[in-house]
Amino acid sequence: MKLTQIDEDIKSKEFHHAYLLYGDELYLRNQYKKRLIHALMPQEDQMNLNYYKEDSVDVKDIISTAEQFPFSLFSMGEEPKRVIVIEDSKFFKKKEEEIDAYMEHIPDYCYFIFLESEVNKNNALFKKFQKSDALVSEEMKMVSGADLAKWMGGRLTKLGKKITRDAWAEFSVRTGSSMELMDQEYEKLVSYCWDKEVIELADVEAICTGAVETQIFKMIDSIAGKDTDAAMCYYRDILRENKESKENNQASMKIFALIVKTFRQILAIQEMTEDHIDMETMKKTTGVYQDFVIRKNMNLARRIPRNTMQKMLRDAANYEQQVKTGLLDEQIAVELLIMTYAK
Repeated sequence: MKLTQIDEDIKSKEFHHAYLLYGDELYLRNQYKKRLIHALMPQEDQMNLNYYKEDSVDVKDIISTAEQFPFSLFSMGEEPKRVIVIEDSKFFKKKEEEIDAYMEHIPDYCYFIFLESEVNKNNALFKKFQKSDALVSEEMKMVSGADLAKWMGGRLTKLGKKITRDAWAEFSVRTGSSMELMDQEYEKLVSYCWDKEVIELADVEAICTGAVETQIFKMIDSIAGKDTDAAMCYYRDILRENKESKENNQASMKIFALIVKTFRQILAIQEMTEDHIDMETMKKTTGVYQDFVIRKNMNLARRIPRNTMQKMLRDAANYEQQVKTGLLDEQIAVELLIMTYAK
């Protein structure tokens, strides 16, 4: 993975006064946050570390905190620092003039770390971070399949373990391209295989539950095979797992969105295959970075006629509109989509 400005700052111990970490990859955002905090201040120094998140984000309070000179109890001979971590503030999606102006007058002892899952690239504060030499912004993107393999392989090597090719392929499918999920499943896998040097396919199948995207893929595979019973079975399993999650209050529509997203990717791959587009371009266009997932989607593209996919996407748009206007139940919308195209 490419060395970032943050990596260079930590190595040189010469820090900028504000960092913006944004993008899809939650794992990278959290890892860089932890690394920055650890590099900026002693671990035990909680008095000079301030957190603000979502509802607790108040601009006047943040600025007031930033103006308070830090305590020197744990500074160990260095000038004490105040570190302010702000998560999901929406400052980079909507106009917030006070915080925007304050970024030009940050006290020497103060350091900001912003973490945002979404930004508006036309936002004034975002543009300021992009243009200013005094501020740093880093996009935390989903990494490529090759980089994921190197990352996970390195972690296994440190433990004296290896993983077979088919086990890695299944592990990758079950965890998708999310480093956060991959990290969670890795911990379970190495604990399960603590007495083994080589992790095999059976181990992955036994312990790794798999990402929702994996189940979605199996469901679409069943739709392509006109196996209504199997497709509905996968749907109910995904629905049950998601309804058990406190983070997901709209399980059916999330599944619906993933089905539509996958069909769009398959359609795009079908069109690019016919135009003899190379795999690297396919990855960038679809946002699917594992070669074997591209190949699986190619296989689905050969099995599902283009006009069927186009009709399915039109129906999906129609169902979504009906759900939004209260004419159709969310769960029924998904079931209609599955049963119409799996029969």
